Order: sequence, then C-alpha cells, then structure tokens
Amino acid sequence: MNLSDLRPATPAHLAAVGVALWLVGSVVHVAAVLAPLGLALVLVAALGWLLRPRSRTTYWRGRPIELTDDSPTLGRRLYAAMFRR
Repeated sequence: MNLSDLRPATPAHLAAVGVALWLVGSVVHVAAVLAPLGLALVLVAALGWLLRPRSRTTYWRGRPIELTDDSPTLGRRLYAAMFRR
C-alpha cells in the first residue's frame, strides 16, 4: 500500500468525508477542530469537481465511444494528482 492508494476516487467521496467530519466536529464539542477541516475538504472537493476532465460520448457504428482531449492541461494534471479516477 502506498500513498496514492489513500486518495479518494472522486470529488464526491472527498465531499462525503468532509461532511462527515464537519458533522462530527459540530456535534461533539471535544472534536470541534474537525469542523473547519471538514469544511476545507468540502471546498477542495468542489474545486476538484470544477477541474474534473470533461468527456463527450458519441456513437460510432452503434457503439458508444468517449472522446477526450489529448492535451494534458494544468487542471487535468491537478485532478489526476488529487483523485484516483
């Protein structure tokens, strides 16, 4: 197991963890430091959702194919560094 295995698969997974931490930090007074951390994770997930790679699905001979941009942009590289998919 290496560090890349600990990355969330999608921004939705990171947002779910952030909401869970925020709720625990809001309810349990001793763990109040988790509330700002959870909100920060939700903001990072929103940024990841905005940077996610776009693909277009088209049909060729009755079969769906996905068209993606071949040029690796800064946003695509940042997304790949933050998430597994």
